Amino acid sequence: MKVSEAFFDLAYNLKVNRVYGNPGTTEIPLLKSLNESKIMYILALHDGLSVGMAEGDYYYSKKAQIVNLHTVLGLGNSISFLFSALKNKVPMIVTIGQQDRRHSYYEPLLYGPNEEIVKPVVKEVLCPFVAEDVPKMLMRAHKVANTYPYGPVALILPMDMMDEECGKIEKIETNEFIFGDYEEMVNEIAEEINSSNNVAIVVGHEIEIFDAENELVEFSKKLRAPIYKEPLCSRGVIDNSNELFVGELLPASLMINQALANYDLILLIGGNFTLYPYFPFELLKDKKIIELSYDYKETTKNNWKVYICNVKNVLKKLCDLVIPKNFKRDEIKEIKLFSKAATVRNQMGIEYVFYRISKFIKDETIFDESISATMTLKDYLPIKPKKYFAARTGHLGWAMPVATAYGIVGGDAIAIIGDGSFNYSSQSLWSAKRYNANTSFIILDNRGYGILKSYSLARYPELLESDWLSPETNAEKIANSYGIEAKSVTTPEELDNSISWVLNNKEPRLLRIEIDRSIPKLF
Repeated sequence: MKVSEAFFDLAYNLKVNRVYGNPGTTEIPLLKSLNESKIMYILALHDGLSVGMAEGDYYYSKKAQIVNLHTVLGLGNSISFLFSALKNKVPMIVTIGQQDRRHSYYEPLLYGPNEEIVKPVVKEVLCPFVAEDVPKMLMRAHKVANTYPYGPVALILPMDMMDEECGKIEKIETNEFIFGDYEEMVNEIAEEINSSNNVAIVVGHEIEIFDAENELVEFSKKLRAPIYKEPLCSRGVIDNSNELFVGELLPASLMINQALANYDLILLIGGNFTLYPYFPFELLKDKKIIELSYDYKETTKNNWKVYICNVKNVLKKLCDLVIPKNFKRDEIKEIKLFSKAATVRNQMGIEYVFYRISKFIKDETIFDESISATMTLKDYLPIKPKKYFAARTGHLGWAMPVATAYGIVGGDAIAIIGDGSFNYSSQSLWSAKRYNANTSFIILDNRGYGILKSYSLARYPELLESDWLSPETNAEKIANSYGIEAKSVTTPEELDNSISWVLNNKEPRLLRIEIDRSIPKLF
């Protein structure tokens, strides 16, 4: 059996359903053995988009798929997407083609130091030395990618090796992770909780990774303590309508310190405190904090009590041990949100736009890259567990390919992005059309880079009139060129019909909404 045949034979047995990529000549020797009746090849028009699409596939299928990158050049095009997949803790197998080894001494065209380049943005890099290594390393890559904390694993494949002979793997064994019963740990945590008067719960993305949403709800009901989300939370985690949810923390030490000032114990469960921009204040100085996480590497940054664990199991056990507090959420916030939306209707303020969008969302999954409008989006739209995703990296261009693949493989997706973000990955529309993605694209057009203008307003106001802060393009024409139906809306009178048009369909559509150009004060 040739290496390329053994590779896809094993991939199929590992339940890989799809390969994402934009191949070059160095990848053809591998792909010639792909049987598309078993594993589908989904084409992206840019290498980086294929990584984003594999991420979106995982959010729906819960399976690590394969990304096929074109040697050093395709890898270079994909670095930001790989970095986001790593930070978002998404498992995938990333094959990277390499030139024919028989003339590698001369560093021929398409030859490059792939291992060195990819190493910082993946969990592990695997480089087979002989043909027999390839299926074994594919098996290993699959196991490493699906081991906590999840992430992409790179497998570098020289093109000449694909035609060599090797054996196939007949037997597949998976790694099973069994965590302890945590009895001593749980008792310690419960004792700290019960001896505290004012407890705050801060939750993050790991809640969803461990499928611990129900355990979180039950634990919070029992404890009756306020729930915050980690700053720039990239997952839904808990329904925003939950009676104990009070909001998402802002990503600055000063704001976090102020929000949590009155609590004598902070439970950080499956998340972390993302910071930006810099403030000269130490984060939560002298606060008592207990952190639950499986990410041993991430938690080494923190100088407080950390328990490395499965948060689902610990929350379940804590329910029987904690004594309730007496927190009650202030319901005035909902009235304020409605009032704010009403006051900015005429100028198409973002609050009004999100308020109207919220009336049409049913059970769709939101992929958020609204950047300068993200915090407002989370105030108005129905954010639910496993129904909201964003990048943990601030990555522009991320949401379109991720939402596209989610819609291709069976999900119902809405990508809500800024006009600046749209221009980073508009090629995703070709794949959306080609594979009939059930994805709606909503472009919030404030005619420029709102986040950069906000930062300039706060710190460098002399830059506000710079031409390079305000690129204007026509999203509808670009969408039409890829065969996607598109509309634009400029007035509140047109808004409801337009939102209904873009959301009530099973094929890709795009709606551009011209929103108020006023610069938000975010910094």
